[in-house]
Amino acid sequence: MMSLSQFQTMQSELLLGIVNQQLRDEFSHLEDLCSYHGIEVSQLHRKLNDAGFYYLEQAKQYRAGSQ
Repeated sequence: MMSLSQFQTMQSELLLGIVNQQLRDEFSHLEDLCSYHGIEVSQLHRKLNDAGFYYLEQAKQYRAGSQ
């Protein structure tokens, strides 16, 4: 599993793919993913929101566009 410890310096599109893959295959909830990697949910949201992605709770993934 790829580490997200340096997520703030990753390209947003790469981060999006990694996060969505880990949510699909490894974690049931975004909070579990963030806790495992030692990152704040709010920081991950901010990074991906700034790049035009939003978290869709029902699908448990980030998607392009606005909420």
